[in-house]
Amino acid sequence: MPTYERRLTHIASVTLKHIDVGKTSYLCKIDGQAELPVQNIRLVDVKAGSLNEEAIQNKNVIGFALSLSGSH
Repeated sequence: MPTYERRLTHIASVTLKHIDVGKTSYLCKIDGQAELPVQNIRLVDVKAGSLNEEAIQNKNVIGFALSLSGSH
């Protein structure tokens, strides 16, 4: 019987800036793993014209920040 190895990818310290979209489902959706959460995500001046769902839909994320202005 084959053995399967599960590997998780470390994702941390990501910043997205100056993004403007029209119609979209959500602004941010991060689905991290409980065993290795996504860490330190910043969205700066990220906007959408209209959303169909809840704007922020994050799971297993530590350190998330949304700043609507580009002044930081």
